[in-house]
Amino acid sequence: MTAGDATLKDQIKKVIGQRVTLTLAHRSGLGPTLTGRLLGAVDAADGLVVTVEPETAAGVRRTIHYHDILAVTPESSKGVTGPQWDTQSQMCWSTPRGSRRT
Repeated sequence: MTAGDATLKDQIKKVIGQRVTLTLAHRSGLGPTLTGRLLGAVDAADGLVVTVEPETAAGVRRTIHYHDILAVTPESSKGVTGPQWDTQSQMCWSTPRGSRRT
């Protein structure tokens, strides 16, 4: 693993729950970019695996190995805070500003 790999993994983990645009390698088979909500990331034996819900296909999930991700660009999300971690359910979510999760 190179320093660049660690940086990309860190960037990906920081934007879980947010709307992002991923710049993808040709070998991904998903096109040059993919925009949608980054639902999660799992550390696998061979690297990070990312799950995204594309904005063009609500309810559909795409998994992408981080080796196929060239860049991660967070999109500004009006009214949404950064990701929050729920230790009880082991889930990550975003809440609208001014509201509280109960």
